[in-house]
Amino acid sequence: MLRGISLYFAANRINIHKQTIYDLGKPEYIHLLINEKEKQMFIQSCERDLDAFRLYYAPESGDKAGRFYVNAKSLLIYLANVIGVDRNGPSLRFFGILLEDGATVYINLKEYEIIENENFDEEES
Repeated sequence: MLRGISLYFAANRINIHKQTIYDLGKPEYIHLLINEKEKQMFIQSCERDLDAFRLYYAPESGDKAGRFYVNAKSLLIYLANVIGVDRNGPSLRFFGILLEDGATVYINLKEYEIIENENFDEEES
């Protein structure tokens, strides 16, 4: 399974890949910690607080297990600015690394793939 995130600008959605969610213990809420200067993101599970993002789960029909996502239009605008991409441009996929603490997933925002298929309902497992 893939570990990381995908930014779907047209849908105002950040999909969190299933392996990332499983690595973090399948939390209801996450913190997205951003280092603007180094263009890094760190994802950690957390309890509900003012800085937390709620994870939504959309079940899929058939063999798919569903997808996890965050609805965050203003965050996507901010991330497009940090990354240096067009907010109205194509969707992007970022790969993640589980850090040694076992509780944090690291995303390098300088390294991404453009998602050719703009079907943001498709799960990236």
